[in-house]
Formats: sequence, C-alpha cells, structure tokens
Amino acid sequence: MQPTVTVAFCLQSANERLSRADSTEMINAAFAQADTGESLTAIRRDLSETSRELENLRAALDTKLATLEAALASSEPSDSLETLVIDLARIATMEAEAAAVRACLEVQLVAQEEVEAVRADAEQSVETERATAAAVRGQYEDLEATLQAERETTELLRRELEEQQGALEGEREAGSALEATLQAERDTAALLRLELEEQQGLLEGGRVASDALEATLQAERDTVALLRTEVEEHQGALEVERAAITALRQTLDEAEQRISTVETAKEVAVSGIREKLTNKVELQRAEIEELERVLEKLVSDLGAARDAADKALADSEAAQSCLEAAERQTAQTELERQEALAGAEAAVRERDELSVQLQTAREDAELERQEALAGVEAAVRERDELSVQLQTAREGADKQLADLQAAQLCLEAAERQTAQTELERQEALAGAEAAVRERDELSAQLQAAREDADRQLADFQAAQSGLESAEQQTAQTEVERQEALARAAAALQERDALSARLQAVREDADQRSADLEAAQRGLEVAQRQTAEAEQEWQEADTRAEAAVRERAALAEELEAAREAAGVASEMLERSTTVDAERAEMARVLAETQGYLEATLRDRDAVTAESEAACNAARAAISEAEARYQDLRDSSERRIRDLQLELLEGAPHTVSPTDHDVTPLGDDPSRAGTIGASTAAVASSFNTPERQASRHVLTDEVQVQIDGAPAILVDLSANGAQILSPTALKPNRIVKLLIPFDRNPILCKGKIVWARLEPPSAGRPLKYRGGIFFTAVDELGVEAFLRKRGVGPPRRPILVKSRSKSESANSKTSAS
Repeated sequence: MQPTVTVAFCLQSANERLSRADSTEMINAAFAQADTGESLTAIRRDLSETSRELENLRAALDTKLATLEAALASSEPSDSLETLVIDLARIATMEAEAAAVRACLEVQLVAQEEVEAVRADAEQSVETERATAAAVRGQYEDLEATLQAERETTELLRRELEEQQGALEGEREAGSALEATLQAERDTAALLRLELEEQQGLLEGGRVASDALEATLQAERDTVALLRTEVEEHQGALEVERAAITALRQTLDEAEQRISTVETAKEVAVSGIREKLTNKVELQRAEIEELERVLEKLVSDLGAARDAADKALADSEAAQSCLEAAERQTAQTELERQEALAGAEAAVRERDELSVQLQTAREDAELERQEALAGVEAAVRERDELSVQLQTAREGADKQLADLQAAQLCLEAAERQTAQTELERQEALAGAEAAVRERDELSAQLQAAREDADRQLADFQAAQSGLESAEQQTAQTEVERQEALARAAAALQERDALSARLQAVREDADQRSADLEAAQRGLEVAQRQTAEAEQEWQEADTRAEAAVRERAALAEELEAAREAAGVASEMLERSTTVDAERAEMARVLAETQGYLEATLRDRDAVTAESEAACNAARAAISEAEARYQDLRDSSERRIRDLQLELLEGAPHTVSPTDHDVTPLGDDPSRAGTIGASTAAVASSFNTPERQASRHVLTDEVQVQIDGAPAILVDLSANGAQILSPTALKPNRIVKLLIPFDRNPILCKGKIVWARLEPPSAGRPLKYRGGIFFTAVDELGVEAFLRKRGVGPPRRPILVKSRSKSESANSKTSAS
C-alpha cells in the first residue's frame, strides 16, 4: 500500500509541474494564434481536431491508469513501474494541455464571431457615413447656391430701391412743374378778370350810347308822325316809303333765313352730342361688365394658383426631408444655414424698409396729385366763373343791341358749354377708370396679402403640430429633422413672398407713373381749355368790334326787329331748352363725381384692409419664428442628452464558458483548480469594461495616440478618455504615450467608444473617445496621478456583474 501512495504522490507532483509549464505555453500559443486573425472555419476545424485528440488522450490515460493499477496490484516486482508512472504523467499532462487548448479555442471562436459581427457593423456604419457625407456635401452645395441667389435678390432690391428713389425725385420735379403751371393759370385768370372789368366798362359806355340812340329814335318817331300827317300832300314821299318798306321786308326775310340756318345747325349739333353721350355711356357699361368678368376670372385663377402653391409646398417638404440630418451632422453646414438665415432676415428688414419708403412715396405722390387736381379744379371753376361773367356781359350787350343777336349768342354759348361739359365728362370718366384700375390693383394686392397670411398661418399651424409631435416623440429624431426642414421650406416660401411683394411694388410704381401721366394729361387739357378761353376772348373782342360797327345799321333795322319779336320769343324758348339740357349734363357730371368719390372710398378701405392683413401676417410670422426657435433649442438639447445616454451606455459582453477537466485520481479539487484557471484566463478575454474610478485632469495634458497629438481628459489604471482632432474608430488597437518627467508612460489598449463633439464657433472639430488598457504601467499611472494633482474621481459605471460560480472560481484561483 505504501508504494501505491508514493507512486500516486510522485505522479501528482509531476502532473502539477508539467501542467503549470505546458498549460501556460499552450494558452499563450492559443492566444497568439487568436491574434493572427484566422478565419472562423480554421478555428472550428482546430476545435474539432483538439476535441478528438482530447478524447484519444483520455482513453490512453484510462488505459495507462489501468495498466499502472494492475502493475501495483501485482505482487511480482517489475522494472517498468517508473516507466508506467512517467508515461501516465506525460499522458495526463497532454490531456490537460488539450483540454486547455480546447477551452481557449472555444473562447476564441466566440470572440471571433463577435469580432466579425462588429466588423460588419463597422463596415455598414462606414458606408452610412460615406452616404451621409455625400448627402451633406450635396446639401452644402445647394445651400451655397441658395445663399448666392439670396445675395443676388438683395442686390436687385437695392437697385430697385435706387430706381424708385429716382422715380420719386422725378415725380417731385413734375409736381413742382405742375405747381408752376397752376400759378401761370392763376395769373392768366387774373388777367382775364382785368379784361372782364374793361369789357364791363365798355358795356357801360354802350348802354349810354344806347340811351342816346333811343332818344334819337324817339325824335325819328316824332318826325315820322309829322310825315304821316303830310302824306296826302307828298305822294312822292309815299312811294319812297313803300320802297323802304319793301327793302325792310327783304332784310327781314334774310334774317329769318339766317335764324333757320342757325336752328338747323344747333339741332344737328345737339343730336350729335346726345348720340356721343349715349355711345360713351354704353361703352362704359360694356367696359364695366368686361372688368367684372376679368375680376371673376382673376379670382378663379388665384384660387387655382393657391392650390398649386399648396401642392408645390407639399412636394417641397417631401423633397427636402433629409436637410435637417445634414444640418445637425456637420458644423459647417450649420454655420452656412445661420448665415443664410441672417441674410434672409436682412432681406426681410430691407423689404420692410422698402415698404415704408414706398408707402411714404405713395402718400406723397397722392398728396401732390390731389393738390394738382385741386388746383386744376380751382382753375376750371375760375374759368367757368369767368365764362359765366363773360357770357352775362355778352348777353347784356346783345340784349342792348338786338334780341336776335342775343339769341344767336346764347346758342353759341350753349354749344361751347356743351363742348366744355363733354370735355369735363371725359375727364371724369378717365378719373373713374383710373380709380377702377387702382381699385382692381388694390384688390389684387389684398388677395396677395391674404394668400400670404394663409401661407403664414399654414406655416404656423405646421410649426405648432411639429412642436406637439416633438414633445410626444422626443426619441424619434428623424421626425424632428423633417419638422426643421419644413421651417426651411417656410423660409423659401418667405423668399417667394418677398419676390411677389417686389412685383407688387413694381406694379405700384407703374400705377404711380400712370397717375402722373393722367395728371399730365389733365394739365394738357387745362392748357387746351385756357387756349380755348383765350381764343373765345379774342372772338368775343372781334365780335364786340363788329357789334359797334353794326350798331348804326341795327339802329335803322330796330323797328323791323320789333316786328320779329315773336320769332325772338321762340329763340328764347329754344335757349331755355338748351339750358335744361346743360343742367341735365351737369347732373350726370355730378353723379359721375359721386361714383368717383365712392370708388376712392372703396380704395381707401381696401388699402386699410390690406395693411391690417399685412400686420396680422407679420405678427403670425414673428410668433411662428419664436415657436420654431424654442422647438429647435429644446430638440437640440434633447438630442444631445440622448446621444450622451447612448454613448455612455454599457457595452454588450460575452460571458465566458468554463471548461472543466475530468478529475484526476481521487483528488477532485486539483481538477477544479485547472478548470478555474482556464475560466479565469478566458474571462480576461472579455470585452473591456470600466471597472475603476476615473480621475479628471484639472490641466490640459498633451498626449500622443499612435504618434498623433491628442488631449487627455481623465485617466485610471484601466483606461482613459481623450479628445483627438483626428477620427477615432472603435475596436481599434492603439498606443497611448503619456509624458511624465523623463520617462513617458506607454499604455496599450483598444478604443471601446468614440463620438463627434458638438461643433462650436471658432473651434475645430474634435472626436471624444474611451480607451480600455490591455497593457499598462499601473505604478507609473498612479505616480502620474499623484503628481498632477487631479480632481475628484468619477463614479465607476458600467461595472460587470459576476455570477456566484465565477466569484467562487476566482477565489479558488486566488487561493
């Protein structure tokens, strides 16, 4: 029994020594083989061969053990007992070595599978990053083109502002010229008053001469009475009287013929005037109906345009759904977008300044036009008063001279007044048409303002719905990007609205030019009327001289004219009819002026409504921009928080698989020691974890990562956190060189996580990463931390939880 115990003890000691030496060499060889990066197929093939070899060794071990037991049980001495013991020890060592190699290969297989999965994920991430970079580059080029277009639009606005200022100066100069013309008209009216006073003096002299003629006529009548008493005595004188009566009758016939000719011409002129008035009224009605049809067509076109704009907005939102991702992933794109927004805001401010300046110019032009119209109307009223006074003077003179001449003058005055009334009616119709055009343009501007307000309201509602969606689904960053893209589309729509308003400004400038041309036409009409008044004055002067020359002849025909009093009464009645027609024309003119005033009131109401709509749209835009800014800030904060939570999360680890060796002999504890050692070695191959506190460095420490400069953020015996200007790739093996006195500390490890730092103005892009040390000088690291005077340690996180079996195995291995 004693030899058996001795042999077992020797066998166990040899087995332990060989197991320690050979298992260490095989494990190192297995890990070296794992580091060579063999394929999964080769690892599986090696694992199968190792399993078969292990089974063969166990069978051989059983055979040798049975042989040794038989030799020990035999009473015969044998020289081969030591040989059997040595063979048995060698086979046991080979079996333990094979078991350790199989356990290492199994762990290596699991690790290689994880590495392949990680590599596939990394390749997919690289492809995704490349596609994202290409999309970002395309969006960056689009933003550059948009920014250039905005700059060109701003330059166009500035040039148009300069043109509008030049047009305003031209309008002011035209207003000054109009004022000078009005002053000249006033001077002309003063001269007309002086001439009227002179004519009134001449009329007074004519009245005195008429009294003298009446006295002479009375004397002639007395003479005729005396001649009649002597008719029987003077038959020859009677024949003379008969001849004189015959001559007077001929003269009366000629006068009646002239009156008939004048009446015929008057009736033709009046019928022509009535036909012209009727035709113009019908034309105006047709134009009004055509304008109403055009307005209805424009309303329908505007509705269709609004639907097309809504559809285009939806298409634009769908086409630009990836813009927000590019804006949040690249700092340069974010800066360019901010510059574009600043340019858009500057364009909006310039647009508001342009609107204010154009509104001021419009008000000034309107005031100048009203003053010019008031001056023209005053000149027309003065001309009418002078015409009335002149006509009164003419009628007085004609009545003093002859009733027939008075009727003729009244008829001519009525014709002139009819022509004047026709001109005034045409001017009023032109003003009414201009007012209608202005009302239509203001209606179009109001419709554009309403459409702008509708678009802004739709944008506001979209922003509100985006805010609610962001509050309910903060984890869905893709939805938030689409909402921010909708805001970018709103900025583009605002640019389109700015272009539409610029077009409206141009149309307003064209309208002001049309108003100025209308004022110039009114001035030309006033000048023509002044020339006509001067011509009428000259004709009146000529006729007054002719009347003086014919006064003697008419005195002789006075008696015959009295016999034609009935004819003169009919002429007076016709003159009364002409006056009634003139009153009717004046009434039509008053109605036209009332319609014009109503149109102007409608224009003012439409202008006020459009301004109110613009103010409401601006308020809605401001509120939507404020809500968009709040939404954007909250979304960016939430995204940063989610990124930090995701990047600081615990990595997935693979639990080791313990491989126990079949117990040797009667001592199972030794076999358990071998299995625990194998499990401890396998556990060291797991994914790196932060298992110790990190110390934050108070000062900036420059280190090197594979020769590239970086900044050390915190440090511990297990790992470190760094900031690098170059990209950091997870699962990459690196060398960290920390400067320390004259002996730098070299640490080897693997990058376990990396992310891009949020960009900031004036700072380059940096990558933050965490390194798990696989080989480190712990004493050197502790000395470095003591010397640097680091801050308080960070709380250990992501510590791996171990099962009870692993804890027990660790304790057994330590003992």
